[in-house]
Amino acid sequence: MNPRRTQSGIWRTNTAAILPKSNATFCIMAENPRDCRRQSDLNNRYMEDLRTNNYLLINGYRIAPNGPTNNFPVDLRRLLDADNNMHGMLRTKIDLLIAGGTFLFRPRIVGDGAAAMLIREPVFDAEIEDWLEECDFFKNLIQAAVDYTYIENVFTMFRRNRYARLSNYREKWRLMPKNINGEDARLETMDDAGRINHVFIADWLDPESYMKPAVVPMVDKKEPFRHPVSAHFARFPSFASKYYGRPQFIGAEKYIELAGLIPYWHKDNIQNAQFKYHIEVSRDYWEQLLRNRRISEGSEDEAKFLEEFLDAIDSALYSSTAENAAMRIHSQFVTTSTGNTISGLKITTLEDNTERNSKAYIDLYNMVDAVKISAVGLDPSLSNTYKQGKLSSGSEKMHAFNLHTKTVTPTPRAIILEAWNFALRASFPEKKDIQIGFRDVELNTQDKGKEGFADVSTVSDA
Repeated sequence: MNPRRTQSGIWRTNTAAILPKSNATFCIMAENPRDCRRQSDLNNRYMEDLRTNNYLLINGYRIAPNGPTNNFPVDLRRLLDADNNMHGMLRTKIDLLIAGGTFLFRPRIVGDGAAAMLIREPVFDAEIEDWLEECDFFKNLIQAAVDYTYIENVFTMFRRNRYARLSNYREKWRLMPKNINGEDARLETMDDAGRINHVFIADWLDPESYMKPAVVPMVDKKEPFRHPVSAHFARFPSFASKYYGRPQFIGAEKYIELAGLIPYWHKDNIQNAQFKYHIEVSRDYWEQLLRNRRISEGSEDEAKFLEEFLDAIDSALYSSTAENAAMRIHSQFVTTSTGNTISGLKITTLEDNTERNSKAYIDLYNMVDAVKISAVGLDPSLSNTYKQGKLSSGSEKMHAFNLHTKTVTPTPRAIILEAWNFALRASFPEKKDIQIGFRDVELNTQDKGKEGFADVSTVSDA
């Protein structure tokens, strides 16, 4: 039954009420409220179905779903949108991944014997630079870095330029890469040889779109210009996941959800103070009150009496001044021969645990924050979060940055540049020794240089 508001401001149904002045709850007990239980939802939108025959059959193609609902990227975004700092920490990882920018280089060995060293010799090539600019390289690079950081998958589409149709202009044939948003791309299931032959592009939230997805063949690495349009897929392999990558923080899903609940608890306690009293009236006692007043159950007189009764209790328990500070409530009760109290009117003062709970939830939030930082794979000094009430020092950030750049970024950088270096070799076969790489920036103290950093890109990570 929907509650209604009386003229005195009390919200009530036939068996329960909220008394706003005294901040109390009132109920006529008929049954145990613990008998009402809610079944928890055990479904998980992020766990991958590991069945080998799990696929979507669309237009004769078998498509590997991305997540149980085939919408893992969108489900993940909704999870992260409700968190206060996950996007910020992942943005920091993206910034660290592409810090320093990119450059063209040739790998070269210098020195002899034990002193030999592999270096990356910077190259400026106007023809390749023009090609990168025509392909909007920087914009696509950022999108690839975002997709990799969030879902550890990178989809790329190759289009042949118009010269690729003319055999006499081989020196002008070009593959034109473009990033495909990870939420729009799906993979075909593997054939008997373990190959993935097609990528499917659609809006997977729109039935009209995903029932007619764009079908793009995988690029033929031996004949890259074979198809007018082809696709490339790269990922960081995930354990027991045949098709798609999975971000390392996905195991912290429950903690991320928990972190989103704690601020709502504080907001609710600020806007709605905790109840101070719980007033219980047994059904037997209430019926006795009605009989004593010759009032029929369910009548308008009962409704009027209930409002008067609730208003009297609310006024008795409430005081805007100190006039009721020393007030005591006296009631009589009867016990049976066994000592049990016969049900009647009972007023219970509720303990106010707001401060204690608030501190516990803040401590829990700090613990959850540490779990999230660890799950994302960031050093706490790089996460821009408070640690023991203060931010990390400059020297802590410097050492953490240099360590992260040397140990965490090399493999992701190679993955997000994989399609571009493949297209570069195919488009400029006479320059196949030239590669695209990231500049390595190393932070240092100003006594080693007023800039505070050094470009160490020429020393190869290989």
